[in-house]
Amino acid sequence: MPEVLSAVNAQGLVDSCQHLYDDDQLTGVFARKGLNRLSQATGTRHLGQFEFARIERGAKGRWGLLGPSVLQTQNAPMRPFFRIRDAGSGAVACEGTDELTVSVETSRERAVTLQAVARETAADFSRQLP
Repeated sequence: MPEVLSAVNAQGLVDSCQHLYDDDQLTGVFARKGLNRLSQATGTRHLGQFEFARIERGAKGRWGLLGPSVLQTQNAPMRPFFRIRDAGSGAVACEGTDELTVSVETSRERAVTLQAVARETAADFSRQLP
């Protein structure tokens, strides 16, 4: 991701990317011209689009000693969406959606991190790829 963002910025494609996402929100389609420019800037043929349709974080006390909780379950239910597009044709090469919950049992204040969520999501999506 840092490499893609750096390439977009270095090539002056920030406005182009914004238009891609604006068009996607309105029509569900990425313009081929914008996809081609982004593909050339990043040196890739296929481009991935990752979104969260839903993500939450929560905690539930599980065991207490005279009142305060000693153990907690930190959880993050989510519904991620991933689409891979062929930058040359604009065709959707692959897409998937999932619903999963990442949970961590802890005795100290430790939240479920976005990195842990992303790792679980990537592993889940990689099993769905053709």
